[in-house]
Amino acid sequence: MTSNYSFNTIGAKPSLEPAGDLVTKAIESIQDYSQVRLADYGIVDGSPNSQ
Repeated sequence: MTSNYSFNTIGAKPSLEPAGDLVTKAIESIQDYSQVRLADYGIVDGSPNSQ
């Protein structure tokens, strides 16, 4: 994700962008699986629930 960051979450962008290569590598290793479970922890969404 390179856009749609709010003022509350823009600080996470420099940390998340380099992780793209790690995510790509992880996906490559599981792309042939018939089932995969993922979790989105929403740690940088800046929502009121995260405060």
